Amino acid sequence: MTPPPANNILDNFSLRKILIPIFIGILVTVILMFRNVDWNTLENIDWSGHLLIWLLIATIILGMRHLLMMLRLKILTSNRLNWRQCFELVSIWELGSAVTPSTVGGTAVGMFLLAKEKIKAGESIAMIMFMIVWDTLFFVLGIPLITLIGGWGVLSPAMALGTSIDWVFLTPFMLAYVFVMFYLFVLVYGLFINPKSIKYILVKVMSLPLLKRWKHKAVQMGDDMLIASEGIRQKSWNYWLGTGLTTFASWTCRFFILNAVFVAFGISVQHLILFGRQLIIYILMIASPTPGGSGVAEWIFGEFLYDYFPAEMGAEGIVAVSGLWVLVAFMWRLLSFYPYLLIGVAILPAWLHRVFGKKNLTDIK
Repeated sequence: MTPPPANNILDNFSLRKILIPIFIGILVTVILMFRNVDWNTLENIDWSGHLLIWLLIATIILGMRHLLMMLRLKILTSNRLNWRQCFELVSIWELGSAVTPSTVGGTAVGMFLLAKEKIKAGESIAMIMFMIVWDTLFFVLGIPLITLIGGWGVLSPAMALGTSIDWVFLTPFMLAYVFVMFYLFVLVYGLFINPKSIKYILVKVMSLPLLKRWKHKAVQMGDDMLIASEGIRQKSWNYWLGTGLTTFASWTCRFFILNAVFVAFGISVQHLILFGRQLIIYILMIASPTPGGSGVAEWIFGEFLYDYFPAEMGAEGIVAVSGLWVLVAFMWRLLSFYPYLLIGVAILPAWLHRVFGKKNLTDIK
């Protein structure tokens, strides 16, 4: 696989593309606020040292996640990248993920970034596929493990309250989870067991009349898997262990940001179950058509975590969830999503100037 053209990738970092997720996220938050928020509830929030300290802790956790991702990249590249390069690449990589739909992600951006740092195409393919294996394994193992420990209440608020089985969310979640498991199986079998057979099956399936338009992508994926398989099999156990531990630790930090925000607002929570709920929320966000899951994340937050917020009597005796959740959701996104937009935008110009040079950068614009 050759790295994507610079113009195609840099188009993702245009001002328009960066503003879209910000606009969608803020618009949805404002709509949810006007529809759900009880302003008396917000007035009763104690903006004391406790809240500010825990929001600071959430920010520190975000920084730890960034550092762990830098360490993972350093291990993946066998220390060929220095800490500055790792910081820049992680920042821009996360920016790419934030401005593209979850179904697209930052894979193409990663290929482009590694290529500009003089990492050969074959090596970058192996690195990215290896990262995807660990990332996917975290979810495939994490959800059933936390459900086993925490109980069925991990799967939905309705099941936690014992009122019913929430098929509205369980059905798409189970479909998404099965897809993720199948995807992991294909990657593991293709990378570590028999890459040639996976390429053969992919090409045959995509040769069917209705799927022919994607056949060239199947051929490319099969070729990439052959290259990646050869590269990964040559790595030592230290390489495997290091990338695995940093992957699991960085994802854990990502989800503990919300746990810290809950503590900041004094919300009583079972931390393990909240952690498990976030795994499911992320799985549901995979199919989000919006950049970085903007709008969808805020909506799912309220639908999937309402049992942690105080309930109030609404019209005709209907119990309504306090609008506090909208503020908490906004604070969660403010600390876990928007920083990558700001950091990436701040880092991008200097990185482009370093890797392209002033003259060449002018030529590709």
